[in-house]
Amino acid sequence: MRTCERSSESFEFRFGVGVEGVDGPVGTLSGLLLDPHIRQVVGLGIRSGLLGSHRLWVPLEVVTSATEGEVRLDRTMEEVREYRQPPEKPFRMCTSPLHPGSTDWTTAMFPAPSLHLPDAVRVVALDGTAGRVRRVLVDAASRVIREVIVESGFFSRESRRLPGTWVRRISGTALEVEATLAALAFLPLFRGDQEIRAAILDAWFHDDVLRPMFLRAPLDVQVRQGVAMLEGHAWSGSGRRRLEARARAVPGVLEVRSAIVSDDDLPHAVASSLADDPLGQELRPRIRSSLGVISLEGQTPDTATRANSQRM
Repeated sequence: MRTCERSSESFEFRFGVGVEGVDGPVGTLSGLLLDPHIRQVVGLGIRSGLLGSHRLWVPLEVVTSATEGEVRLDRTMEEVREYRQPPEKPFRMCTSPLHPGSTDWTTAMFPAPSLHLPDAVRVVALDGTAGRVRRVLVDAASRVIREVIVESGFFSRESRRLPGTWVRRISGTALEVEATLAALAFLPLFRGDQEIRAAILDAWFHDDVLRPMFLRAPLDVQVRQGVAMLEGHAWSGSGRRRLEARARAVPGVLEVRSAIVSDDDLPHAVASSLADDPLGQELRPRIRSSLGVISLEGQTPDTATRANSQRM
């Protein structure tokens, strides 16, 4: 028996990305199937075959992960090809706690009515068209739409995070929201995780104060769903704070979590550790830190004591 493993966070469905089965590519994401009354996603539309000539419909239960780069399924390509019937037909779904007592695959229907939300559907505000849907962020546990990423503009395009709770009606041609165009203009900007990471690294490099440290220090940043996680070592506490501030100022960043350690902080931490050890209390070495490398200076009575001090 095969069971589903799903993220406790979000699925990011970006139209047009590749869909991967357990043994290779299946096709590209062309749309979402959802229950429009409760904004719950129930399945995916996939274009497959030469020039996207085949349309596949798969239930959300077979999705294991969805990022800005790909969607992954827990089915083989052959198994996915079985999902060619239209969405009103029964689907074989993965066994899960939602179906207690099932011992193998079970047959289930998509909730009625199941609506196909295609790529680039219009987003309509109370006073006009705001843009088009390019991505949808879905809570992996509840399947409810968490955010809709709305792209607007013809030449200088920008994307904004529309809360799912603002959606008042969904049809096959438009997504209507309970807000004016002016209100939508104040929504947070959206940028892909890789774009945000590149922007933070670029901001560090072009800062005249940070550039020498950035070029020499082991610094990096990882971004997950708009949350920037900073890593590495800084020369000083002021440098660490400046790195964090420049990261927070990058458009699209929702939160900054810093694990950067500064050379100002490390000697105090090492000294505190040595103070708890009898050998450290006896030696009292001078402690220096350079980009995370600790140097102990002083005299020891013998080689064995020196080796022990380095392991403290």
